[in-house]
Amino acid sequence: MARPWKHPDSGIYYVRKAVPARLRALVGKSLEKVSLGTHDPEEARRRHAKAILEIEERWEALQGGPKALSEREAHELAAPAQDRWIALHRDNPSLNFWQTDLFDRLWQQRRKGLWGRPDVVHQVLHGEYADRGEDEMEEWCLKQADILIRKKGLQVDPDGRRTLAKAVAAAIQRASLILKRHALGDVPGDDRPPKTPLVAPTPVTRRMDTQASVKFNDLVNGWAAERKPAEKTVYD
Repeated sequence: MARPWKHPDSGIYYVRKAVPARLRALVGKSLEKVSLGTHDPEEARRRHAKAILEIEERWEALQGGPKALSEREAHELAAPAQDRWIALHRDNPSLNFWQTDLFDRLWQQRRKGLWGRPDVVHQVLHGEYADRGEDEMEEWCLKQADILIRKKGLQVDPDGRRTLAKAVAAAIQRASLILKRHALGDVPGDDRPPKTPLVAPTPVTRRMDTQASVKFNDLVNGWAAERKPAEKTVYD
């Protein structure tokens, strides 16, 4: 179990780790088996150690019992979603369901408790309370929070689940704003400073000063006095 295990049918490598007896009731199984998502043995070996660490961290979290989830912890858990979202949509950055302009409308009590009031039914259906896609975005974030909770072995209450879902939404919002720039041609990784436009050099006006002119013979004599060449060189 210390090495990746190759499935005999699919050829995909897995990590398998026996669950300690004291944790089997919490984990709900006696053997953990997680896909490494690759057919390549070298890649499987690279992913194996990380997968083992994630399993052990999840077991440790299960032993810790239920806990309150702070906003900081939620953002730390959700942060990797930003890079994954960018990588997922890098080739076609404008093709994703996330609507950045609706982010401020998420997690608002837009419709709950309003249907019993006839005076606001029209507003619920057509006005500021109408769903513009927020419900789908919130539901998706809650599902992603559930995946994280299971993966990390967390035990959180409904408030903690909602806090984590809001952190996921924030990570996807950040990623989507970056993707919007990419869709406009802001090439990823091109952090070079803008080129400085070439400026033509200021032409230098040369002035002939007749008072400072020197005769050719004087130049030769001065050169000979400094260099002290052979007489033939001076003659040539």
